[in-house]
Amino acid sequence: MGDTVVGYVRHNNTTNKWTLDTVAWKATCKSISEAGANAVRILPYGVWDARPNKRRSQFCPYQLDPVTNLWNFGKWNIDYFPIMRKAFEIANAAGLTVWFPWFDNCQLVTGYWTKYSPWKNNIHGFKSFYDKRADGYCKNWIRKCFQKFGHLDMFWPWGNELANGKNAVDWVGRVIFPMIEELHIPYDRMTYGFTMDEAAYLGDGKFADKFTAQDTARKEFGMTFPPEANKYKVIREVHKCGTLPLDDHCPYGHRPAQAAFWWGNKPVGPFVLSDDGVHEWPTSTDGGRPDAARLKSMAAWAFKYKNCIGIEHIPEGGSVAYQANVFRAISESYRGRHGKWPINYKKE
Repeated sequence: MGDTVVGYVRHNNTTNKWTLDTVAWKATCKSISEAGANAVRILPYGVWDARPNKRRSQFCPYQLDPVTNLWNFGKWNIDYFPIMRKAFEIANAAGLTVWFPWFDNCQLVTGYWTKYSPWKNNIHGFKSFYDKRADGYCKNWIRKCFQKFGHLDMFWPWGNELANGKNAVDWVGRVIFPMIEELHIPYDRMTYGFTMDEAAYLGDGKFADKFTAQDTARKEFGMTFPPEANKYKVIREVHKCGTLPLDDHCPYGHRPAQAAFWWGNKPVGPFVLSDDGVHEWPTSTDGGRPDAARLKSMAAWAFKYKNCIGIEHIPEGGSVAYQANVFRAISESYRGRHGKWPINYKKE
């Protein structure tokens, strides 16, 4: 699901109101579901597309203060939650579980989009959701999401590509863990993914040991929510899968091979491989993402590992029909591994 100009949420600058293009969104959900997809990851909002009316055109949960032109985290955008709830209901009706990351680290990286990130441009003075001054607003946001969407078929990723290092791990302990406890969020309905630390490649499909931010957060989860084995219920996300090969042992790049070597068949819980962040394929009509043939091949390779429970494809371009073809290709590999089509799949 995109936002504003190139997505499914439209802004009327005259009335300053937002609406959801339900016809287009229903058609998209139906198309990818019938191609075999059973989930859709939807960020709370994006900051990367064109903004014809600058910050007024930025769809997000918070009100833009008309005097300072900064966002006020103490006031909700009244259009936001009804639109997102409707979008989620449409996705669910099509057989798609919604994966809704509470936070997105990518918008904190400095770029042309920086001026459209509420976390960096607000009346409260913080520049990141990792800032302790933002903790209360982070918790209120999670509570609000659970209040409005908790009855739906949802997964709750802690955040998209969370930063590595102590700062982010401490934030998880201060914000995420208390909210899991307060809201009684099922452990097996959560995912998390820090930007993956790449370990040294030793050759022959083997990687050096390396204790990462992911491992630290996972360890602390087991200590906070005993027994320790509960940490294996939370799904790990690995992005940037499907890049150029390292060698014959690592045909889809560094990160999926590292994940497979470290976690593939060991009793350490499930993970998902995603092509989010891949832009290396010059002939692609999908922003450099792997095409259907390559994703089909990667899925067949990944599904050999018992802990790889899914392949996520994040569209970067191309028509809905093009994307449906990609999902059908992944579904074919699923059938090859499990002996049956995905539950949503419908033959053309």
